[in-house]
Amino acid sequence: MNLSKKLHAFQNIIENEIADKKIIAAEETADSFEAARLEILSEAGSNAEKRFAAERAAAELEKNIKVSGSRAASKKIITKKGENLTDELFSDVSARLSEFVKSPAYPIRLAAAITESKKKLPPGEELIVTLRPEDFHLAGPIKESCGLEIKSGTEDFYGGFIFSLPDSNAIVDESYKTKLADARKNFRTVNVAGDIL
Repeated sequence: MNLSKKLHAFQNIIENEIADKKIIAAEETADSFEAARLEILSEAGSNAEKRFAAERAAAELEKNIKVSGSRAASKKIITKKGENLTDELFSDVSARLSEFVKSPAYPIRLAAAITESKKKLPPGEELIVTLRPEDFHLAGPIKESCGLEIKSGTEDFYGGFIFSLPDSNAIVDESYKTKLADARKNFRTVNVAGDIL
């Protein structure tokens, strides 16, 4: 079987598995966002490693007979496919977050997250909570439960909140946009192409 057929087979395997294994972690919206994010990334990383391992075994059979030009082309194709899978994963996570912030569980989780994060900060320091404009209608109940000053942000950061600490001129960003960007940055796409070629 030549390399292009194997790459096509690899693509089919990955696409079939993606269709069969959608991440379901966001269904448990009452759990913390952090736990859901870790579960999604763990499951996706595990599945990606299994898919890539199967292709690695098949591709290693041919690696010694290919010229460096075809190796580079194969590496590009496999790397691009891994990037596409990662893009699809984070697109799915982003869509699930959009659904979550519209759910009745979101205001409860938001207030709990603010309370949890407040406990981690220095006591007695003035705190201001910034919510995204779409969440500002929750300011009253959150202020009652947490006793903090609440203000509306100017941009949509998908959900979550940002603490401002005026005394120390610090910001603690607990927004979903930042958490998603950090997860994306730290997500380890298996470098099968480098291992094969």
